[in-house]
Amino acid sequence: MHVSKWLLIAFSLSGAIAQAASFDCARAATSIEKQICADPILSKLDDMLAVAYREAAQSANPKPDLLQRQRQWLRKRAACKSSTCLETVYESRIVELGAQANCLQDLVRGECAPNSGLGSRLPRTVDGRLMLLTRRECRIGFDGGVETKSQAEAIQIHADCIEAEVYDPCDDAGGRWGQAQCAYAHLEVSKRTIKRLEADIRNLLRGQAKETEISRVLELSGKNWQVRTDGVCAERDRRWPPVEVANPDGDTWVVNEPPEVPEGEAEPWGYCLKRSAAERADELQTWLTRLQASKVSPASIQAFMGFLSAGSTN
Repeated sequence: MHVSKWLLIAFSLSGAIAQAASFDCARAATSIEKQICADPILSKLDDMLAVAYREAAQSANPKPDLLQRQRQWLRKRAACKSSTCLETVYESRIVELGAQANCLQDLVRGECAPNSGLGSRLPRTVDGRLMLLTRRECRIGFDGGVETKSQAEAIQIHADCIEAEVYDPCDDAGGRWGQAQCAYAHLEVSKRTIKRLEADIRNLLRGQAKETEISRVLELSGKNWQVRTDGVCAERDRRWPPVEVANPDGDTWVVNEPPEVPEGEAEPWGYCLKRSAAERADELQTWLTRLQASKVSPASIQAFMGFLSAGSTN
């Protein structure tokens, strides 16, 4: 019969710290273990909990009841009947262990200070998905980063990492690929925000006399904005030609300064799209706030329709 890794840890009372490695799914015995192995999210959470437990046990101030609390947590996990329940108990325990491992010692009481700088939940994307990648894993293209099949997949992962405030690819935007990832990951974040705000505006205006017309104009405004943005950014990118010249040794490149053009009229393609999308998102957020504050008054709706018809500037 397979013995859970957590029971093995609980049996280790001699002072040596057991390694909390993931159990072998080929030998999963209980229904909970089988459910964890079948669910990628739960499997990742289990790995994260193993690391969190080990770090708490190896911290400068490990709690004397660490093993007892882990046994109590195992009983709570065993009582779960759904994946949602399992995600919740795993998350709370990982956060608890993380706080123990990183606590600030209260020299007067000899306890962890109440505010250790850690949140009460694991990082999440804006739409509520758990961010199960570490900063190191988010650094795609670097040692320790996750492997992706395409740049499109990398962009989606980087956007998740940005939303969860785990990692920003702009921190490593040193080369061509890094600069592209910086721009397009933030562009994806803004696109998600725009889509979410448009949905919120439609929901807010549901039941209004001009609901259908407003929805149509909002969709048309988005399409027109995209066409204008593509045109403006293409022209600005054309005025920003990075002239690359190989050094004699062939190991490095020298990027010449772009030709002198009026300020604001030259911009790399990706960064132009990134900036324009962020501005569009800010405009929609402003209008959503105005509509909510006015309780969707006829005057505010009329003003919003005027904005959509006129479009936004780039």
